[in-house]
Amino acid sequence: NQDVQQQNENDTDDETNDVWFPAKKILKMKKLKGERYYLVEWEDETSKPTWVPEDQVSEYLKIQFHVRWTKEGKLRKNQKKNN
Repeated sequence: NQDVQQQNENDTDDETNDVWFPAKKILKMKKLKGERYYLVEWEDETSKPTWVPEDQVSEYLKIQFHVRWTKEGKLRKNQKKNN
């Protein structure tokens, strides 16, 4: 599962008391007023993907996304197709 570093719905971060929800993956990235936002697909299949500020997305999900996509949101050129 790609939400390994995400916390369960009932768990909270001790420092900020934020609630983390399990996410499946990041679908897209955009910049708005110099801030990065990610379109997150949630594990809960009844929830629609939503745009989330960069600081509210786990490092694990961002790394998984940027392995394939550049920081500017463009597909990396040197990717081998597995399909």
